[in-house]
Amino acid sequence: MNSTVAIQRDHIESLQWFLFRVKPNTERTVQAGLVKRGIDAIVPEVTYNMRQRHSRKRVVRSYPALRSALLVGFESGPVPFREVLDAPHVHGVVGFSSFAARIRGSDVYDFITNPKLDKTGLRSEAVFVPDYVTGDTVLLSDGLMTGFKGTVVHTAGRVTKVLVPDFMGRSCEVDVRVDHAAKAA
Repeated sequence: MNSTVAIQRDHIESLQWFLFRVKPNTERTVQAGLVKRGIDAIVPEVTYNMRQRHSRKRVVRSYPALRSALLVGFESGPVPFREVLDAPHVHGVVGFSSFAARIRGSDVYDFITNPKLDKTGLRSEAVFVPDYVTGDTVLLSDGLMTGFKGTVVHTAGRVTKVLVPDFMGRSCEVDVRVDHAAKAA
């Protein structure tokens, strides 16, 4: 992680985040107005690699990931909701009953940097490389077999075949995703 990304992450995680409802298709306009006022606002976007109408050309287009919504961050202390609510096209803050729902900064950062928001196919996903090999003992961490230990029989692509010796009195082979098994101590 380079220093600018670390600084951006620290800044995002230090703020109090809230989700505001806005008029449809005005997310970017409202964001620009809030940024001019000195308020941190983010419109998470989904990018698509689309074919242009009546042409063979492909173009990359981005759309808001949250329709009619905007993430707004405030410094610690009293939250000035009125500044945002008085902006044009803002309908209100999302919450429960009369309380605004606060979103953790780490969740906001994870959401806006999520590789699943890139639907272009132009960026390659990170490939998980297991830290175990055939014959190692692994601890299963997801699914029905969570908490069981077993021996790796075979690893191919994204699937690992694990031999679990004591499952209901007998041994069985289980196919597990590579990232759902970790080398046991």
